[in-house]
Amino acid sequence: MKSVMKQIIFSSMLLLTIPSSAWMFGWQWQITHADSNLLRGLFEVTQTASYSLGILPCILLSACFLRCLRFRLKVALQFLVLLLILMVIGQAVKIVMKNQIKELRPFLVYLETKYHIKNKNFYSLNIESRTVLLKRLLTSETNAPTWLKKYWQAETGFSFPSGHSIFATSWALLAVGLLWSLRYYKTVIFLMLWSSGVMISRLLLGMHWPIDIFISILISSLLSILSCWVVYRWIDPILLNKKEKF
Repeated sequence: MKSVMKQIIFSSMLLLTIPSSAWMFGWQWQITHADSNLLRGLFEVTQTASYSLGILPCILLSACFLRCLRFRLKVALQFLVLLLILMVIGQAVKIVMKNQIKELRPFLVYLETKYHIKNKNFYSLNIESRTVLLKRLLTSETNAPTWLKKYWQAETGFSFPSGHSIFATSWALLAVGLLWSLRYYKTVIFLMLWSSGVMISRLLLGMHWPIDIFISILISSLLSILSCWVVYRWIDPILLNKKEKF
């Protein structure tokens, strides 16, 4: 289990280079970055970790894990329950922290400054009223493409931490802990790249600050280590023996 923890911690450190690089080079989100084909592609990546499409990746990734691990039916069901609990805990932590810390998203800070929106007044409105207000303000906004303005209208919640990043990174780090030693290298690398793409997109879309991504990675790391411990200790102890043979 120690080797598994080291693998997850090392992979987490690799992912942490994304927000750390933003700090190191003094990067800050700007509206001028918004209109690009690259960002449109990253928007499609971020949608794979959204509530609207997130259930499909969950199904596909669960099937992928089960195929790679080749659990018996009973063990497979226990593993699926664990995955569900992992995702629920991650999103529950996100909700609690967002409502306690109440950090504004970068694009909202930009709009607040430009249109003199008062933070307290904005968040005293219900979600529907916030959307209507943003729609009215963004009508005259010429620096952002239409698709991004529509996305902003639907994302009026708080920033810290990033639920998308917790979702994607949890899957990636879980793959590191369970699949890397079984030599499913391509699967693990793909998920690491996918989670990196999701995090980068959250920064460039003006949805999160680097600190949001940084803490989200740490949360995912802890959840993934705990999940792997449950798998090796309670769900299928034999699996750890299989890994040690490789």
